[in-house]
Amino acid sequence: MTATDPSGAIVYPDNRFEFRNVAPGEYVVSSYRDRNGSTEGEFGAVSVTVGGENVSGVSLVSSTGSTLRGHVTLDGAPAPNARDVVISTMPIDLDMAPRSGELASANPDADGVFALGGITGTRRLRVVRLPAGWALKSITVNGVDVTDAPLRFGTAAQSTDKIEVLLTNRLTKISVDVTDANGRRVSSAAVVAFAADRERWYPASRFVRYAATADGTFTIQGLPAGEYFLAAVPRTKDLDAGAWQDQTTLGELALHAARVSLADEQHLAQNLQISSR
Repeated sequence: MTATDPSGAIVYPDNRFEFRNVAPGEYVVSSYRDRNGSTEGEFGAVSVTVGGENVSGVSLVSSTGSTLRGHVTLDGAPAPNARDVVISTMPIDLDMAPRSGELASANPDADGVFALGGITGTRRLRVVRLPAGWALKSITVNGVDVTDAPLRFGTAAQSTDKIEVLLTNRLTKISVDVTDANGRRVSSAAVVAFAADRERWYPASRFVRYAATADGTFTIQGLPAGEYFLAAVPRTKDLDAGAWQDQTTLGELALHAARVSLADEQHLAQNLQISSR
C-alpha cells in the first residue's frame, strides 16, 4: 500500500518515494520522524537538481543526530528562574536543516540542566529567549569558548554533555537620539546596530540588533563588546519584517552609518541623523 505525505510525495512500502509534476529547478528533499519540542528526531536532507527529464536514484539518508546536554549559569543577582531561558541552535545551511519552527529547543530545569536531541549539520549554539535584563556572556564546550563558533553535529560521537552557558545581567547599553537635518527628533524611525566585522552578519547573530519606536529615542542593550555600525533610517514594513538582518541591507546601511566602540558593561549615548539609505 502506498501513502502520500503532506509534502505531496508518494511513499511506497519499500521506502521508495516519488514526487510528480515537478518543475525544473533546485530543490531540497527532506524527511522527519519522531520530532518533539526538545528533539529533532530522525532527519535527513539531500539537494536535487531537476531539469527537463525525470530524476531517479535519489538517496535520502536520515540520521538520529547528536545529543547535546549542558548547564546554564546565571551570573548576577537577583537571579531569575532558569526556566525563563530557552536554548536552541541555528543551522549554518538553512536549506539542509529543519525549518526554524521545527528546530529543537529546551528550557533548563530547576538545576539549570538542559538537553537537545537529534541535532544534525553545522550549527551555532543559541540562547533564543532570555529573562529581561540578561544577555549571553559565553558558551563553552569542554572548557573551550564556542560562543559564536559553527560546530558540526550528526553522529553519536559528536554528542556532548559538557556545554556550559553563562548569562549575565551586567549589560552594555546604547542610548540613541535620532534627529533630522534640522536637529528635530524623528518619529517612526528605526535604528540598526551591527558589527563592523561582516563575518558576524549571519542569521540570528547576537551582533546585529534592531530597534523601532515612534518618538525618536532608542535603547539597545546586551550587545557583546566590539566595534559596531549604528544606522538610523525611516521605519518600513520590510525592516520590521526582518530585512534588517539581510547582508545586502546591512552593507548599504554601513555606507552612511556611524561607527562606535563598545566595551564590556559600557553605557554609550549617541546622536544620529536619519539617513534615507
